[in-house]
Amino acid sequence: MRTTWKPFSNKTKLTFLLSLTFLFFPIYSYAQDKKLEVLGAPLVKVESNSDITTRYELTKKQKKEYQLIITEVGGRYFWTSRGGKELLKSNSGIYSNYVSPVGAGYIKVSTMDNTYIEHIHQGLNTLTYWGILQR
Repeated sequence: MRTTWKPFSNKTKLTFLLSLTFLFFPIYSYAQDKKLEVLGAPLVKVESNSDITTRYELTKKQKKEYQLIITEVGGRYFWTSRGGKELLKSNSGIYSNYVSPVGAGYIKVSTMDNTYIEHIHQGLNTLTYWGILQR
């Protein structure tokens, strides 16, 4: 019985080349540079629309559920607790301001008394949280 040599399939070649590429040029991991910028626990939630505004004192469970998380990755800021939307940061006196450039809302953090306000736009309705910084 005679055996003929068959060249490697395209899939096998591609797998081999990718393996070599990742061996010599590893993928950069954002997790290495991801830093917690702001962590806050809300105390009060206010929902507003054109008809009504309602204020709620939050339970312990709700404080955890609605917590504020902003992370910094390579000099860029992300509203991690709200779907990872990018934020622009500016400082003004005792305040750090984080603003969504696409109009999703903003966060204002007071470095003097470790409090914050988080204002979220949902169409023409708004959610506002007032809270205490945990970090």
